[in-house]
Amino acid sequence: MPRQPKRRHDDSDDDDDRINALQRCLEARERTRLRLIKSLRRLDAEIEALKLSIYRFGNHGFERDPTPTPSPMPQRQLQLARTSSPPESRRLETTTPTH
Repeated sequence: MPRQPKRRHDDSDDDDDRINALQRCLEARERTRLRLIKSLRRLDAEIEALKLSIYRFGNHGFERDPTPTPSPMPQRQLQLARTSSPPESRRLETTTPTH
């Protein structure tokens, strides 16, 4: 069996393929880097918002409401007092003799 002659291999195609593969890897790495930077900036913003909330809580707390809501009982009593007649006038009506 005769030997087959060795074929010459064209290295230029391999070099181009290798360069293209490296270029794609660099582009993918850059996209990943930018995505991670964006994610870190978003996390930094969330951390700053939490720090501000903690600072405000430390200064004010949940117990000290800046505008306390009045309880419904005194409002109801005030409303009844406004709509009903004063007790003195009711007493006068019952004790005034009619002729």
